[in-house]
Amino acid sequence: MKKTAVDTNILARLLAEEPGAEARYAEALLSSGRIYVSKSVLLETEWVLRTALKIKRQDVVRMMLSMLEIDRIDLECAAQVAVAIAAFRQGMDFGDALHVVSASDADGFVTFDRDLVKLANRHMNEISVELAQ
Repeated sequence: MKKTAVDTNILARLLAEEPGAEARYAEALLSSGRIYVSKSVLLETEWVLRTALKIKRQDVVRMMLSMLEIDRIDLECAAQVAVAIAAFRQGMDFGDALHVVSASDADGFVTFDRDLVKLANRHMNEISVELAQ
């Protein structure tokens, strides 16, 4: 079965289920084979859904969780993405959550962002997140 990597504009149309030819193309692509979604495409897709399409956080979370259940979608580091989505659901910025969980091979994660430290230590325990001093 053919696997095709997709860009943000394809994934956003697939998740948002928008009407039109581009959405139909995205659906047909998924129906005809497997699609591969990189973490960077997913990160940008979350931003597009929330800001450009004005979709509420809880609906973006629902869309992303439903994507995890689609057998024909292969996500880069799917287990890490699931952790990031869970933290996003709990109030973390999705990008921040994805950055932290992606650093799991490191001994720690450091930032100047106080809110990131607070939220990561509350909602994620994959890695120590510390405030740069």
